[in-house]
Amino acid sequence: MASASASPSVLAARIPSATVLFSPSNSPGIPPYPAPKACRLVAARAMPWPHVLTVAGSDSGAGAGIQADIKTCAALGAYCSSVITAVTAQNTVGGVHLVPEEFVEEQLKSILSDMSVDVVKTGMLPSAGVVRVLCESLRKFPVKALVVDPVMVSTSGDTLSGPSTLAKYRDELFSMADIVTPNVKEASKLLGCVSLQTVSDMRNAAESIYKFGPKHVLVKGGDMPGSSDAIDVFFDGKEFIELRGQRIQTRNTHGTGCTLASCIAAELAKGATMLHAVQAAKKFLESALYHSKDLVIGNGLQGPFDHLFRLKSPLYNMGSLHTFNPDDLFLYAVTDSGMNKKWGRSIKDAVKAAIEGGATIVQLREKDAETREFLEAAKLPVVAIGGINATNASSVMELAVPNLKGVAVVSALFDRECVAAETRNLRAGRRSQGGADDPELRAFLVEADAAKAELTALRDELSRLRAAHEAASKAVAVAGGGERAALVRLLGSARRLRARLASMGRRAPAPAAHAAAGLRAQVRGLTADVQALRRQVSAARRDDAARWYLAVAGDAPTDEQLDRLLLAADDSSSDSALQQATLLLSAAGEEQREVAEVERGLVELQELFVDMAALVDAQGEGIDDIERHVAAAAGDVGAAGAELAEARRMQGAARRRRLCLVAGGVAAALVLIAVAVVVALVLARRGGGGQQQQAGNILQVAGGLARSVKLAVE
Repeated sequence: MASASASPSVLAARIPSATVLFSPSNSPGIPPYPAPKACRLVAARAMPWPHVLTVAGSDSGAGAGIQADIKTCAALGAYCSSVITAVTAQNTVGGVHLVPEEFVEEQLKSILSDMSVDVVKTGMLPSAGVVRVLCESLRKFPVKALVVDPVMVSTSGDTLSGPSTLAKYRDELFSMADIVTPNVKEASKLLGCVSLQTVSDMRNAAESIYKFGPKHVLVKGGDMPGSSDAIDVFFDGKEFIELRGQRIQTRNTHGTGCTLASCIAAELAKGATMLHAVQAAKKFLESALYHSKDLVIGNGLQGPFDHLFRLKSPLYNMGSLHTFNPDDLFLYAVTDSGMNKKWGRSIKDAVKAAIEGGATIVQLREKDAETREFLEAAKLPVVAIGGINATNASSVMELAVPNLKGVAVVSALFDRECVAAETRNLRAGRRSQGGADDPELRAFLVEADAAKAELTALRDELSRLRAAHEAASKAVAVAGGGERAALVRLLGSARRLRARLASMGRRAPAPAAHAAAGLRAQVRGLTADVQALRRQVSAARRDDAARWYLAVAGDAPTDEQLDRLLLAADDSSSDSALQQATLLLSAAGEEQREVAEVERGLVELQELFVDMAALVDAQGEGIDDIERHVAAAAGDVGAAGAELAEARRMQGAARRRRLCLVAGGVAAALVLIAVAVVVALVLARRGGGGQQQQAGNILQVAGGLARSVKLAVE
């Protein structure tokens, strides 16, 4: 047995039946601190529920804010209530609606006065007034711990808090906090925008922030440029601890800060120490990012991740909750080839000793043994053949649990050299010690090793295609479909291998059927990886096509234009596809030019309308002048009417005088006309040219006088 030096009988006596032998470093579902010693509980006893209150903003996309806090606490077995300080319309910070301070105070009072809150976790506190209200409420209603996530700069780099809020954090809130968890950008802002480029800078920042009054400081370096690891610096006032973890390459990082702080709060509410809570939170976040690295939700640069991934694992459901049921406890035992040789026992003897000691699951970790020896020694179903690690342990357990009758047997870790050596051993016909040489089993093992080799080749091809995709994503390439064609071929190969393994499982000997099932599970995982990469390639290809179209045509393409462009690339070779794409873009250019002509016509029409409007304005001013003149004329008409009435009164008296004068004038005129006619006749008879002309003139004067007399009479 691993890490044991006693005989089998003594060993069995030393293994308590209520002990869980999982290493936190290898099992993502187990907390990294010891489980409570008292495991037997009375079913009817009411157990306290760890309670976390989150005071933060609401994220409509559910990736950050109170939504991330609630999901994190639920995944860790803690109850989470909430006080909303702002309602955001993400993706942009511009869409933020602040909740009034008075209503924030009402929310705090309603929860803290009624419910037993263990830990308060803060997120987005958008104003100095909200920070003040929170501090006053916590003085009235103290809690066990306060976790402050100073959300001043979002993961995407947006500024969320002003200078007055920043000062309120430093002067009042930090002194009440048990831990403050700024990222590198927030730590820099807290300290006056100092540069933080190295781990040493992070240490100095943690020490400086500690002087503001919190009991612990965690400076998060996940977004520090140039670092291959995700390094966080924890400081308790005495000692610096660097927490290093794997940097997960994924776009799904929205809400990482909220999740980490909420996980710390949940673990503190469950009774963990601060350092253990921080370690558990970092491990939880790393596992969540890993299980969500290929998740696709939304089209933004940052996506959310799956907070509830652990609920899908039987390991978590059976081993990580603090409220234990004795019937759910199990013992996981691992054999060791060196110890077996030392005590002179076989694999069978080791498994028997483990069963007698109370083990419920036995892992055979015999690196020096052959595959045939495992299968021939197994009297119980073999769950898997291949590497068993933290990533695939849950799927192995899912295969094991339905077949459990007290014990499940799994194989050792195999690398490529082990597989190659085992294949050579099988071909050479080596027999296992004490085992029967079953031809059917031998044939199965040979076929299984060939399937492993093919699976390894497919994985290598997938890695090559993934690297090629990452390299190609740095350039714009629309027409080339080599990657997609290779992925389709790889997916077809994986499916054929899966069908082949299914056939092997149906006709394999009983002990080997489960080995085939384990290989099928690995092929299913490979198929899922291929499909995920295929989706990434398609999405990147579509984005590249849209950018190319925009660069050439000057406008974003419609979905129909984009589909036509991609269809031309799919149905043609690279050269002809480029020609097709060029034709499509040329057509698009013609359409753009026609649109430009229409736009110019519209501009000219608009100018004409403007001129007409100016003319109408001028005419309006003229009409106003006419109206003024008409009004003045109306006044003149009124005055003229009065004068006319006066004239009528005078007319009666003057009419008689005028008649007399006219009569006299007419008589005189008639006399003059008669005289003029006589004189003209006399001159005309004399016959002289000059005299005739004088006679004509006299007659003209007489005619004019006659017309004047006529007008006067009328």
